[in-house]
Amino acid sequence: DRITIEWTNTPDGAAKTFRREWFQGDGMVRRKNLPIEYNP
Repeated sequence: DRITIEWTNTPDGAAKTFRREWFQGDGMVRRKNLPIEYNP
C-alpha cells in the first residue's frame, strides 16, 4: 500500500494571489509516493 501526493509549484510572488489556471492544463506536476508500513 502507498499514499501518492501530487503538487504543482506556483510562480514567484504568488503568495498573495490564487489562480485556478495554475492547476489546469499541462503544467508540471510533482509526485511523491509514500509507502505505508504496518506493524506486525
